[in-house]
Formats: sequence, C-alpha cells, structure tokens
Amino acid sequence: MNVTRKQQRIIQRAIEQWQQEGILNSSDGQRLSASLSVRAFDWQRLSRYAFWTAIACVLIALGSLFADAELIAAIINLFSDSAIARIILPTLLAIAFYIGGSAVSVANPSGTTAPRRFCSSASSVPPLPCGS
Repeated sequence: MNVTRKQQRIIQRAIEQWQQEGILNSSDGQRLSASLSVRAFDWQRLSRYAFWTAIACVLIALGSLFADAELIAAIINLFSDSAIARIILPTLLAIAFYIGGSAVSVANPSGTTAPRRFCSSASSVPPLPCGS
C-alpha cells in the first residue's frame, strides 16, 4: 500500500499497539508492515501548482495596475499627446527584447526554442535571424 511518511508512522504505531494488545500476532504484524511502501513526493505536481499560482499573481498584478484610474489616464495621455511616444517606446522595447534574445542565443547556442521565442516577441522590428 502506497502511503505518505506520516501515514506510515501512524499505521506502524497502530500495528505495534495491536501486537501488544494481542489483536495481531507477530507474523501478521510483520506482513502488514512489509506491505507498506512510502510514496515519493510529487515534485512535478508541486511545480505545476507553483506555475499556475505565479500566473494568477501576474494576472492579479496586472489587474491592480490597470484598476488605478490615474495611472490609466497618465498612460493614455502619454500615448495620445505625443506621436513620438507611440513610436519610440515600442521601438525601444522591441530593441531591448532583441538584444536580450541575442544575448541568450550567444549564451545558449544549443538550438533550443526559448531564445527564438524571446527574439520573436520583439514585434516592432523587422524579423532578423536570431540564434541558431
């Protein structure tokens, strides 16, 4: 029977107590103890839950960011008053993503797709070869 460590300790104590009380003989107690196996911790499930928790935190942070009316008004004013801001800010962001992606490609030339995804997120610049 697959059990956690805590469950195994509880069951083992119960078996020992039953043996002392004479409810179980020693051979049955040993057979029951031998049938217990401790289940390994499921790290994959923990990482999946941590990932979904992080996604929820990001969504909550974005929601709270855009819930502030003054901040939204400032962002709208920044982009509506200045044509340069509508051009320069996304271009600078795209260049930053491109440079970051190139640095990742140089540091990790194994051909994984993560650097390519990082570079492709820079959508304001024309597509350039990125990585291997």
